[in-house]
Amino acid sequence: MSFQEELKDLSSQNSNTNIHSGSQGKYMIQQADYSKLDYEEMAKAIGLEAKHVPMLLMRFVEEATVSLEKLKVAIDELNFEEIEQHSHSIKGSSSNLRLSVIAEMTKRIEQEAIAKNAEFTYNSFYTATLESVKTIKI
Repeated sequence: MSFQEELKDLSSQNSNTNIHSGSQGKYMIQQADYSKLDYEEMAKAIGLEAKHVPMLLMRFVEEATVSLEKLKVAIDELNFEEIEQHSHSIKGSSSNLRLSVIAEMTKRIEQEAIAKNAEFTYNSFYTATLESVKTIKI
C-alpha cells in the first residue's frame, strides 16, 4: 500500500492523523479513540474469551502508563537506549492486544531511537500515544 493509500485509509478510521518526517521517510501521527472497543471482536482476534479482555486492558493501561512516564523522561533527556527500550515494551503489548495505532506510534519512536535521530519529533508521537491510551475505557 502506498503512503497516499495508507493516509486515505487512516483518515476513514476513528483517529486523528498528522504527517511528520523521520529518518526513514514520512510518518503519520495518529491518535486513536479506543473508548468503544468491542470486547467480543478483540477476544476473537487474540484467541481468548471476551470475559478476559477487561482484565488484559486494565493491566495494559497500568503497565503502559508506567512505561510512558519513563519514556517521557527518556525523550526529555534524549536517551536513545531508554527511548528504544520503553517504546519497544509498549509496542509489544499493544500489538498483542491489536491496539494498532498505539503499536504503530511506538514502533516509529523505537525505530527513530535505534537510528539515534535527534531531530525526530518524539514528543508528538509520545503525546499521540499517551492520548490514545487515555481513551481506553474498561
